[in-house]
Amino acid sequence: MDATLNALAGILLKGLPTFILFLLLHLYLRRMFFSPIEKVLKQRHEATAGARKAAQDSLKAAEAKAVAFELKLDEVRAKLAQEREATRIQWVARHATRVSEARTKTESKIAAGKAEVLAQASAARITLSAETDRLADEIANSVLRRTA
Repeated sequence: MDATLNALAGILLKGLPTFILFLLLHLYLRRMFFSPIEKVLKQRHEATAGARKAAQDSLKAAEAKAVAFELKLDEVRAKLAQEREATRIQWVARHATRVSEARTKTESKIAAGKAEVLAQASAARITLSAETDRLADEIANSVLRRTA
């Protein structure tokens, strides 16, 4: 057993410089390679997290502006609808006024036309009555001349 322990101690003594070299290599790599990489990765993560937060804030602001824009657009649409309705009501009132004026003018023209027709009919009756008397006299004279 002593021989085994001596052999083991010899192996350990031969492996000790390798272990120390490995330990020094590990410390060197950790300090010179992994620490800077870890530092850069941490900065990168913080930068992307900041960019994500800025993007989220920007998205929230854009959504708020979109909501405000939609509300303003709805207000403008409602105002336009009211203006359109007011214009339509004015147009209907103007149209009704014009129709009423046209009806009044037409009724007065019809009344004047009726009066003119009645006057012409009355004049025609008078003329026909006078003409009838004259024609009756002519016919009577003509019949008397033939019989005589």
